[in-house]
Amino acid sequence: MACPNCRSAVSERASFCIRCGTPLSKQGRTCPNCRSAVSERASFCTRCGTPLSKRGSNAKKILKWVGIGVGGILGLCLAIVIVAAITTDSTSSPATPEPFGDGLWKIGEEIIPGTYAAPGGRNCLWHFATGFSGTINDIARVGSSSSGRPIVTIETEDRGFHVVGFQTFGCGEWRPIADINNPVTFITEGVWLVGKEITPGVYQSSENCFWSRLSGFKDESTDVIAGGLATAGSPVVIEPTDAGFRSFGCEVWTRVE
Repeated sequence: MACPNCRSAVSERASFCIRCGTPLSKQGRTCPNCRSAVSERASFCTRCGTPLSKRGSNAKKILKWVGIGVGGILGLCLAIVIVAAITTDSTSSPATPEPFGDGLWKIGEEIIPGTYAAPGGRNCLWHFATGFSGTINDIARVGSSSSGRPIVTIETEDRGFHVVGFQTFGCGEWRPIADINNPVTFITEGVWLVGKEITPGVYQSSENCFWSRLSGFKDESTDVIAGGLATAGSPVVIEPTDAGFRSFGCEVWTRVE
C-alpha cells in the first residue's frame, strides 16, 4: 500500500503514514492504477481519476459523449450557417433591374423595384397584387394601356397597400427606364420619358386631346405637374426638369421650338 501524499510504502493496517503523517483509509481500498488509498464509496480515484466503480466508468463515458455531442452541435450549427449563406447568395434577387414579360412576378425576388416601360397596345393590362391566392382579393390596383406606351413605377408600397406581386399580359416586354435612350422626333399616345426620348421644348398637338407633364410614374395625382385639355395647335411647354409626358386622345405632338 502506498501513502496517497508522499507515495511511501506503508502497512495495509496502518492508520497514518509513518513518513508524512497523512491519515490512511481504514478500509484499505487502493486505486488499481496508481495504488493510492481511496474511500470505499469513491467512484473515482482522487489522485489519477481512474473509475473505481461501474457508476464512475459510466459517468466518464457520458462526459466523453457530451464533449463529442457539444462539438458535433457546434459543427452542425456552423454548417447550417455556411449552407444558408451559400443558398442566400445563389437565390438572391438580381443585382440590377432586368426586363420581364407576361406573367405574375414576385416584387423584390423576381423583379427589382423600379420604373419600367413597355410597348403597350390595345390589349395591355397589368395590376399590383397583395398575395398569390389567385382571387380578386389579391388585386390592389389595375392599369391598362388601350393605346400608347405605359410607364409604371413598381414598389412594395402602392397607394397604401403592401404589394408583393406585379402581373402583366398583352403589354410586351417591360424594360427598366435606365436601359432606354431612344430620342423621338414627335410624340404619339402614351407616356414618354423627357430627356431619354422627348427633347424638352414647345410642342403642338394636331387635334384636341388631353395631356399632362409628370414628375413621376406612380399614376398618382401628385405625379402631375400640369395638364389639361389641349386644343389643336395650342402650345405646351415641356421642361427639362419634367420626368415624363402623357398624351391621351392625341394623334401627334410636334416640336415647334
